[in-house]
Parts: sequence; C-alpha cells; structure tokens
Amino acid sequence: MALTKATFSMIDGEIASIRDFGAVGDGVTDDTAALTAFFNHANANPGVRHLMDPLVYAVTAPLPDINVSNVWIEGAGAEIHDTGQLISGTVLKWTGAAATTGPLVKITAVSGASNQRISNVTFAGIGIDCNNGALLYGLEMYSARFCNIDVAIANAGTAGMQLDVVATLGESKDLQRNNISFKSRQLEAPNGFGMVLGGDATANVSMNRFWVDAQIANIQSIYCINSDNNIWDYVRIFKTPAGTATEGVSLLGGASTAEKARAEIFNFYTANTPIHVYGTTGSPSFAFPSVGNVVFLDKENGTPDPTIEVGGEIGIIYNTTALPENAWINFTPVVTASTGTITSYTAQARYIKRGKLLTISVNVEITNNGTGAGALIVSLPAATIGMSLGGTILAGRERNLTSAALTAYVEAGTSTAVVLTYNSLYPGAAGAAISFAGSYQIA
Repeated sequence: MALTKATFSMIDGEIASIRDFGAVGDGVTDDTAALTAFFNHANANPGVRHLMDPLVYAVTAPLPDINVSNVWIEGAGAEIHDTGQLISGTVLKWTGAAATTGPLVKITAVSGASNQRISNVTFAGIGIDCNNGALLYGLEMYSARFCNIDVAIANAGTAGMQLDVVATLGESKDLQRNNISFKSRQLEAPNGFGMVLGGDATANVSMNRFWVDAQIANIQSIYCINSDNNIWDYVRIFKTPAGTATEGVSLLGGASTAEKARAEIFNFYTANTPIHVYGTTGSPSFAFPSVGNVVFLDKENGTPDPTIEVGGEIGIIYNTTALPENAWINFTPVVTASTGTITSYTAQARYIKRGKLLTISVNVEITNNGTGAGALIVSLPAATIGMSLGGTILAGRERNLTSAALTAYVEAGTSTAVVLTYNSLYPGAAGAAISFAGSYQIA
C-alpha cells in the first residue's frame, strides 16, 4: 500500500504509526523491512510525527539514514535495567550478524560542497540494544543542529553514540546546539565507549547540552576528541566493581588548537572514576593540552578529583559557595648543572594554575653529583612573562647537608629556574636535598 501524509491525518495534526508498516515488535520476528519503510516514510514526510510502540523490534540491517531536516521519530520511552530485559520501552534490538560496523541509526547531513547541514530532527524515547557488542555502533549523528535526541543504548562493541562531522558542506559543518539525553550501559560489552565526540581541523562538536547516566566496565563513558563549549547539565558514571576503567570522562588534547577538547562545562559530575584532562605528559600526550574546562564535583558521594596532565586545565567547584579552583598537577622536572654533568638524581614537583599566576613546589635529591658545578638548572612547566627589568626569584633551602638558604631565579621569558645558595655557590652535592617554591606570572 502506498503510504502518504493523508493516510495518518488526525484532528490534532499528522501522525504515522509503526503499526501501519507491518512491524511485529516481539523481539524475535525480523522487523527490518517494516522499520526501513517507516524510516523512509519519515524522511519523505518531514514534520510528521512517526510513533513507535513500547515493544522490542528485532533488526538485522542498519536502517536508512535520517538525512533531511525536521524528521520526527518518537518512541514511548526507554529505560536501562540491571536485571531481566536490559532495555524496556521502545527498543530496536540488533539480531543480525556479529561485529557489524553499523550504526543502526544515523542522523546525518549529506556530505558535499553544495549541501546544507540538517536541523530540528527529533529522535526520542527509543532504546538501542547492540546485543552484547554484536553491533559496533548504536547511533551516529553528523553535522546536525537544533535536534532533540533522547536514547538509551546498551552494549555497543565500539561506541554507543558517535557525534561527529561530515567531510564537506557548503556551510559550517559543526555539530551544534542539540539537546541530548543519553542513558548508557557498557557492561556486557565492557570495552565499548558510551559516547565519542569527534571532529576535524575545521569543525567539531560544540555548544550542545547533555544529560548522561552511564554504567561502564573497562572503558571510559565519554571520550572527547574534538569538542568545545558543551554544557553537561548532569553526568553520572558508575564503574562496576569488576571493571578496570581508570577514568569516566576523557578530555583529550590535540595536534593543533583546533583539534582538542576545550571549555567543556560540567554542571554536575558524580562518578566513582575521575575526569582525565590530557596535556603534554601522560599517555597519550599532545602538543596542545585540553584547557578551559570547569566541573562541579559531587564530593559528598565520593567523586574523585580530576586527573590532570601538564598543561591541562579544569576549574573545580566543590560546593555551591566556593569559587572555582584548579587542582594540583604533578610535574617531573629535568635537572642539570650549568657546567659538568650530574650523574643521578630524583625530582618531583607539582603546580597549580590560577588565571595567569602559576604556583610551583619543587623537590630535588642528588644521588651522585658527578661533575656538576656552577648552578643547578631546573625545568619548569611554563615560562614566566616576568618584568622587562628582570625575572622572578623563588625561595628555597637545602634540607639534608647544609640547611643553606637558596634562591631560584627564573629569567623573564624562560621556563627554567637557576638555583644557587644565598651566597651564589653551587648547591649540589651527593646527598643534597633541594627544595624551592613560589609563584610567578605566565602568559
């Protein structure tokens, strides 16, 4: 039967029902053909509400791309559970071949220099069961704006939701200004991400609002590759006790300033694994660190402080009356002598950045001084802009052999401290323990 808009005319508007396309919804009968016709009809009839019942629809092939604006596909809601049927409500359940690339559902602009992005798509109240990793991706969305997405996705082999951009468009191709509610379970497929935010050198995932409730095992739930200025209204991530994940959210750096996670705002973060802010140290490390991020931490429920690599930034709010605060970041300095060579040493440092003020604390212990002489040279995490007439002096002490007072001079425009005793002598020797601390201005 040819289905038209007029077929579903109602007093309060036009509605299309999945029932009229012959879907069974028993979780066993293959409903791929019915759903394919249903999605194609939604693409051909923008603005018409296409409704699905609270049933489980078995699917064996990816469904047609939603590639026009104003498509409206709506289920009866979906919820993730810990026992019995993992997703209740309206569910698209993958029953096809294992390790299928997918995605099952893709909302995307059509790539091409003469094409526009799409907007105002509603895909809400629907669950996607990736069948314990048999389907690698649940839902992908590319170069779309002003969309309303509300999904529950379980056990994708690679990622439950992929947000990204198409290769080319005739206008800005960023994925922006969408409202996304995402419930995620990655326990039966423990090595899949919940959500990945991508992009390229010219466009990214930005200015969206998120609500996330996720369960993870071995892999972080939110993986931000190239994103900025997104608002995460609520993020709850629970790692199962047997899981090995060491972070709940990854904010990655990039090869350029346009290819990194930056300025992500977490209005509420509650989890048993931390946010990890990547920088110029750690693995992987990046030329340009993730910066400008802010998080409100649910400390009352034991949410850990972020893990922050050198150069990474995240302002932390611990309670509603406190100003944002950065965390201390560990840093391993390189220690040399102005003349000769130090044979062996250990060094530890940490710093905290408050705007353009960097406060650092350094400890160096020399095991074998070798031929080291002159002055001790210690690397710092950032250069001082200092003053035109001189640099900055940090105070210190040798705390094991002589207890001599020390000065650590940081010349303007450099990122090294030149350490001498109070009377301008070399402070190093076998067994020397050197500490200095202070603050200086950075760019």
